[in-house]
Amino acid sequence: MSKDFSRRRFIKVGGTAAVALSGAALLAACGDSTPTTAPVATTAAATTAAAASATTAAGTTVASTGALIPVKTGFASTTMNFLPWFVAIDKGMFKQNGMDVTTQFIAAGSTIVRSLASNDTMFIATAMEEVVIANSQGADVVLVSAMNDQTPYTLWVQPEIKTVKDLAGGKKVAIYANASSAEIQMRYLLEQNGLKPMTDTLILPAGGNSERLAALKSKQVSATLLSPPTDLKAEAEGFVRLAYMKDIIKKYNHEVVATQGKLVRDNPALVKAFLKAQSEAIIWLKKPENKAEAIQIGIKWTKATLDEATKSYDFLLPMFPDTGALDVGAFDFALEAMVKNNYVDKAYKKEQVLKLDLVPGAK
Repeated sequence: MSKDFSRRRFIKVGGTAAVALSGAALLAACGDSTPTTAPVATTAAATTAAAASATTAAGTTVASTGALIPVKTGFASTTMNFLPWFVAIDKGMFKQNGMDVTTQFIAAGSTIVRSLASNDTMFIATAMEEVVIANSQGADVVLVSAMNDQTPYTLWVQPEIKTVKDLAGGKKVAIYANASSAEIQMRYLLEQNGLKPMTDTLILPAGGNSERLAALKSKQVSATLLSPPTDLKAEAEGFVRLAYMKDIIKKYNHEVVATQGKLVRDNPALVKAFLKAQSEAIIWLKKPENKAEAIQIGIKWTKATLDEATKSYDFLLPMFPDTGALDVGAFDFALEAMVKNNYVDKAYKKEQVLKLDLVPGAK
């Protein structure tokens, strides 16, 4: 019997059942739009055969026949958080490294992680927490890289809220879902300001960015965490940005790259080639002369406006680590929070999920 890795299994929050917003979807996508996407069609046999054909030549993974290896991937929200992959596809970095990579939006949470476990994808870019929880429950999924090393979240509040301490007195704040990075960061923010989560301030799972903004607009909540470009919509609506979470939590692997444990064991050359191409895309992104083209690539993939894409690019660019290396200290911070809130057993060892020796420059 296959295991269900849905976040819905994790409704306990610090010993108290979480309160859900009326009508809000627990597993709504992280981004602003949530297009319906059919499951990717790669079969286990095709994926295994493609991976098995890889060899190493001059540091580049290529098919033994010289043909490009088909690699299907999935990303968890339609935002510019995943711009390195969009660039690597459009600018040919993946092809230059021997792969024909395709990607598509797959709903965050259990859906995108299951796509790895079922061999429907070979790599996914999604929140760290859902991969760790799945791995702790026995799924053969591992973390190999980070898409960013800071959090893009900012705290948005109703105009009458002047400080974080004003969220006391049973006020409600919206997060994405239980055991999510939004919950971990919101809890930390409250605790750093002397507030006890679920006692002084209620934390409500509300769904993706757009759902959380809707909860703020309808005054169901006093505050929430938002990422670009939804934060720009909140600003236009007259809400107040009270804090940048990157200034409070200095390092956080908000989005990570995960793959199948079997692929790492059986074909590390292919994984290395994939991560090399990703790194090359990030380096390309950070060259000032490529800014205009990078923004247009972002618009193509996310359907953002020019203003939204430009501001998102400027905000997110410093968060992309050049090599894609995951920050272990940041991982430890999040894992400690997951253990504290009973999402992962305290006996869990991070070595089960971290496979960090395949990124460029790793020793």
